[in-house]
Amino acid sequence: MKQAGKMSVAAAVMLAMIATIAFGQGKPRDIPLSMVTDDGLTVHAWLTLPSRPTSAPLVVLLPMRGRTHASYEPFIEAVFDYFAHDSAAKGKVRPYILNCDLRGHGKSTRIGNKTVSFESMSNEHYKRIPKDIAELVEHVVADSNYRIDTNAIMIVGA
Repeated sequence: MKQAGKMSVAAAVMLAMIATIAFGQGKPRDIPLSMVTDDGLTVHAWLTLPSRPTSAPLVVLLPMRGRTHASYEPFIEAVFDYFAHDSAAKGKVRPYILNCDLRGHGKSTRIGNKTVSFESMSNEHYKRIPKDIAELVEHVVADSNYRIDTNAIMIVGA
């Protein structure tokens, strides 16, 4: 009986730790995502969860040409710190943050068995980037695991 009680307490502590990391005071937790566009490009992205499991805005980060999603890591940390520590943000829900590698950048370079690179991509590939982003946002918004406020989607580009 005592052993079962200890197991229950241990399980509760473990769940509390997971919830804190996912929705609260720990470091931001990125969920890796990928999706295939209608022309076969695999777009890779990372979704940072909101501070609480509730409906929250979505901020989409688009790195500049020649950069990857990693260029936004300091920004994500700053947003996370603001919502975790700033009195002006007290009680507010931290947004979902969608950070991606654009077509031809980072991990988003495969179309089937071919590789595309921002350094040698055609103008047609560059023209597809807005469509890639629209498909990615639709993919994430449609996922029932996330509760994104579709009236509050912001795009930040470098």
